[in-house]
Amino acid sequence: MENNVIVSIVGNQLMPDGQEGKMELVTEGSFYRDDQSYVLEYQESELSGMKGTTTRIRLRGQSMSLERHGTYNAHFVFEKWKTYRGQYITPFGEINMELFATDFGADVDSEALKGKVDVEYEMQVGGMRTSNQLLVSFRSKGLPV
Repeated sequence: MENNVIVSIVGNQLMPDGQEGKMELVTEGSFYRDDQSYVLEYQESELSGMKGTTTRIRLRGQSMSLERHGTYNAHFVFEKWKTYRGQYITPFGEINMELFATDFGADVDSEALKGKVDVEYEMQVGGMRTSNQLLVSFRSKGLPV
């Protein structure tokens, strides 16, 4: 994988009891276009708790798929007002999840190698529902912060 972009990921989570959680990661990754979508790919680290996992975000039209392969495996699709059911396969077992995207926005400038994705979604795991936001931005290694 050619590391041609800097990727910034911020995840926010609101639990039913009002507690908030936040995860931030900045890493190198690659950005390219395949047949019908833009692809952003990066390696997870110890900071995300998923070392040994490659994450691939695929943007196509008004939807995004998030695929993980390695120590953790998953495939999720985010499309506004649609529900997606899937499994998260971890070293500790499988977790059934349900995702419902309440908002989705993406802005990509493929020539300048920069862009951002903002997804707001509800996630249900084992009967517990959380509100989440995922902000992913990337820029060419040559661009200033």
